[in-house]
Amino acid sequence: MFCIKCGEKVPEGAEYCVKCGTKVTTSEKEEKIEKKEELKEEKAKAEKEENKSLVKKEEPNKTANVNNNNNKTANVNNNKTAIIIVLTVVGGIVVICILALLIWLFVVKKSVDTYKSLSENTKNMFEETIDKVGDKVEDIIDKSEEIVEDKVEQNNKSGVTISLYKQADGNYIFSYNSNDYNKNVYEQGQYIKLDTYECNSYNCKYKDGAINKVLIYDNDYILYDVNTKKETKLNLNIDSSNDTKLIYYDKVVYGIEVYKNGKNAYYDLNKLKYITEFKYSGFNFNDGSIKFNKLIAYDDPDEENPFEHNYYIYDLKTEKVIFEGKQLNILQGKEFNNHLYFVTMNSSDIEKNSYNIYNDKFELLFEDVKKYGITDNGNIMITKDNKSFSTYNEKGNLIKTSKEYSEIKLIVNNYVAVIDDGYLKLIDYNELEIAKFTQWNDKMIFHELLSGYFTDYTTKIHGVYLVVEDESIEEGVKGRSKEYYYGTETKQTGVIELEYIGGYAKPVLYLYPEETTNIEVSFENSNVLTTTYPKYINKWNVLASPNGDLYDINGRYYYGLYWEELKNHDIDFKEGFYVTKENAIKFLEEKLEILGFNNREANEFIMYWLPVLEANGQSLVYFELTNEREAYNKLNIKPTPDSLLRVAIHVKKVDKKIDIKEQYLPTFKRIGFTVIEWGGVIH
Repeated sequence: MFCIKCGEKVPEGAEYCVKCGTKVTTSEKEEKIEKKEELKEEKAKAEKEENKSLVKKEEPNKTANVNNNNNKTANVNNNKTAIIIVLTVVGGIVVICILALLIWLFVVKKSVDTYKSLSENTKNMFEETIDKVGDKVEDIIDKSEEIVEDKVEQNNKSGVTISLYKQADGNYIFSYNSNDYNKNVYEQGQYIKLDTYECNSYNCKYKDGAINKVLIYDNDYILYDVNTKKETKLNLNIDSSNDTKLIYYDKVVYGIEVYKNGKNAYYDLNKLKYITEFKYSGFNFNDGSIKFNKLIAYDDPDEENPFEHNYYIYDLKTEKVIFEGKQLNILQGKEFNNHLYFVTMNSSDIEKNSYNIYNDKFELLFEDVKKYGITDNGNIMITKDNKSFSTYNEKGNLIKTSKEYSEIKLIVNNYVAVIDDGYLKLIDYNELEIAKFTQWNDKMIFHELLSGYFTDYTTKIHGVYLVVEDESIEEGVKGRSKEYYYGTETKQTGVIELEYIGGYAKPVLYLYPEETTNIEVSFENSNVLTTTYPKYINKWNVLASPNGDLYDINGRYYYGLYWEELKNHDIDFKEGFYVTKENAIKFLEEKLEILGFNNREANEFIMYWLPVLEANGQSLVYFELTNEREAYNKLNIKPTPDSLLRVAIHVKKVDKKIDIKEQYLPTFKRIGFTVIEWGGVIH
């Protein structure tokens, strides 16, 4: 409170001015001045305490950063420099403002008489000026703090990087964390460097990647676009130990399958939120329905029938279930040229291989279909008797029915493979003959599972491939197996002669969890599987023990999971090993030990592949390792293993010694839950 006459500050509780003796009275204006002074004092005190606490908080962080690595020491020094520079500038401005304020106070209030002589307007102007100067100083301090925070954030990178790679024709993105390995294994293969992600945290993790998107845990979940460099923060509400899987189709990433407490939920990347609850076993990957905003989910298999599931179809726009199917073996969305059909197989149909087909609104069109194919214009061809085929439009209206053939072997896209007039032929949906491949006899076997529409990695031709085995020719002799093909782009026809049906022989998977665990195993591309044991439909579910023993839902024992699949690509053998029958045992024992096989795994591997090497006499050998195997047919394992080794040996018989660049074989380390796979290909 101030004396209204002389302007002297009056002590609290005094009734008279100590200087001039005037009785103290309180005006509204004086109360305002007093409140302002009190607020300024409180604010100054609060800022002083805040600055002290900030200093205390920053000290441990800087120490921790220094202890982390040399890169972070440099970052801390950069941050210090930035803070000193900014605060020096801000401090200079503040000092200037304070000096100006003091001069003003000295000039205006140099004497009581001068102050008393001021008009009310001048006094108001004086008070407003003080307020404005104070506000200006506060703005400068706030802006300087923002600048410092931005600078600290820019320099607060951990020094850890994640290098991102991709195969030229692949969908999956591989990662190389600078903290994990001393040698970048992707530099040795046929990989394209996409980008390098700079981590904010020291323990950031690559979670999954496909097409042009990468899912990374870096203090929080981030979706990183390798093309635009854009980072999108995701509200997944899970920690870094949870399993996550990108869901994509036709070069577009749509969402994330998130695994938590034994169940899965779907996180939509367009809406940036969960569409389903955590209650499903999983979702169909690479399914055409996702392109039409439909998501297929399924439950665990029925306890009495491990091949039966409950399926659900979500409409991602309305976020509602539009179909629920009980006890189905298969529910898939089949898309071709922007036309969608749903295909189901009931449990009773598994032996007779019969399908039901629905339109995109899930209205039933056909039952008991043996084979089907979708044409370019969206029509569908079906056969129920493997003798003739009929073409229907999307509404299920009949367009035409073909003549009767000796046998229909395959329907795929616009084409039908038939036996007609004693020949294997390829015709189109109008029954025009595209190619006459070979005369047919009862010693020939048509491999429907190996045939279809593919890109052959040898010919690089997109088109229809028909795989035929002639049992009249001895196994191992060239010509026993043939791939007849028609290039839909080149219009070229031809045949590839093989000694064996091309594919991976005896891939077997061992699971070694740290404690007895229920484990789910599925393939990214299950369509290339030819033989499986136990029977594979959508996935395998097994109970695994730490010693590798496996049990299915019925309690049947397995020592491993077995399958065979199509060969993914030809090996050029520019690097590898030259092996003779004399040194084959020593070679296998030595290389398998380097790779990290245990005695049991190495023993089984050698028993299968040693006879092949000895029979050849001289061979070229190349080991296809985890990264290459994952690029072709990625394994989806839940829970995620801590360490994964996939090995496929490629063996090619040669007639003479060949100098070959020796292949580098990294040593595999078994950490935590470990998964081992081995198999191979004979060329």
